Amino acid sequence: MVNVIKAICVVVFLAAAIAGIAVWLKERPRPEEELLRVVYPVVAAASLGVFLSYYVGRSAIPEGVSPAPDYLRHVSQPYFNRDGFCFVVRPRVHDGVCHLVVHFQNRWAGDCEARIALRPARGFWMVRPPAPPVVLNIECGGGAFGVALCPLALPKEVQGKELPFEVGACASFPEGKGYAVRESAGTALGTNSSHRTRVSPGAIAAIIFLGHLGGVVHLFSAKPGRLNLRLPREVAESLPPDVHPSAATLWQLGDPPLESVAADASSTDLVD
Repeated sequence: MVNVIKAICVVVFLAAAIAGIAVWLKERPRPEEELLRVVYPVVAAASLGVFLSYYVGRSAIPEGVSPAPDYLRHVSQPYFNRDGFCFVVRPRVHDGVCHLVVHFQNRWAGDCEARIALRPARGFWMVRPPAPPVVLNIECGGGAFGVALCPLALPKEVQGKELPFEVGACASFPEGKGYAVRESAGTALGTNSSHRTRVSPGAIAAIIFLGHLGGVVHLFSAKPGRLNLRLPREVAESLPPDVHPSAATLWQLGDPPLESVAADASSTDLVD
């Protein structure tokens, strides 16, 4: 619903601005056009104000609210950011099985449902290495910081190699994003969990009225994700039947600060 409102605001602003310019350029306006010289700028300013309020007003941390600690900063920098769901991915061996360890934190006060997807990037001959793709669903409370484990069966030919992976993610906020609880935003991720670049309704409206410039700016500001991972050696080529993806919340709003973020964040024993 929020994206629809923002798209409508963009359309109304552009239409009112163009119509207003056309009216003001007339040397001898009719009486009704004299009134439109006032109406169009007011409509354009009002729609722009509503559009900006969704960014300025919603992003500001309310007075008296303590910001959430940026725990991801202690794990790794930089980290990916998809619509306020921030995460970093690292491989680790646990009980002879390679796991992708995903540390994540929600930048917003609203609960988040996220999906992260990784797949090996195509090489010089446009062939992907035989490492399996990964899709991981994560539920993250407002401002919460947590860790997820995704077991990965690695074929022998990719073990011990450093491979580039394409990274995509999507995030939804069923009850709305609310206000920002962290200032740091991370690196914007432009591809969704299907590894496609998403163009927002506002950018689509800008493309319609202003040509390709709006879309180019949007796509340039949110780059597709790419991550190099050094895969471990001597790990399982097939997963044991009792090994499954899992996730745990390490900190949430209202909890006391974590005493040792680095130690807590690196422990795979936190996830059963």
